[in-house]
Amino acid sequence: MKSIAIDLHGRRFVRLQVICRAAPEPRFDKRAAWHCLCDCGKTVDVIGKNLLTGNSKSCGCLRDETASLNNATHRLIHTRAYQAWGAAKTRCYNTRQRCYANYGGRGIIMCQEWRDSFEAFYADMGECPPGYSLERRNNNGPYAADNCYWATRLEQNNNTRTNVFLTFNGERLSVSAWTRRLGFKDSTIKRRLYRGWSVERALTTPVRH
Repeated sequence: MKSIAIDLHGRRFVRLQVICRAAPEPRFDKRAAWHCLCDCGKTVDVIGKNLLTGNSKSCGCLRDETASLNNATHRLIHTRAYQAWGAAKTRCYNTRQRCYANYGGRGIIMCQEWRDSFEAFYADMGECPPGYSLERRNNNGPYAADNCYWATRLEQNNNTRTNVFLTFNGERLSVSAWTRRLGFKDSTIKRRLYRGWSVERALTTPVRH
């Protein structure tokens, strides 16, 4: 019994809009083919079965774009940004990673957009400058565009969970940062706070020599 071709006129398949039935050609081997307009502007004749099964989604431009994106990602694998992204994901989701307990183990996650795509991470963060590393502004917050920045080693050390932060005149800095700012000895501010001094008094009282 002769099969009847399904009418695909006017239907859309991803980037392909079916215009009309294609003229018979030997290369189609008597199979029903359709003349399609691709979103990129090119026209192409496609076998109906390939449209219905999803094997044909464009004139070929989608495949080329995907290959180009994959090549671009491959070229970035050895960059500092890619290494930082991979290390952050590992800390959040690899339970066998040594420092998992301090990250994924206490609820630190990577936003879904970054977790699914290095390209999204790279678009938000760009390349990591030499001597910098990926840091979170809020150590209890996620790896996400609004909570991450490229930090120097000093900035990263100042942002560890073990640091004590003091807010004075609207500025929040670690004790170590205030120490460097005021020119005190490392132990001066900590000793004053231990004695019960207020933050203002601990930061504004001159040191006796």
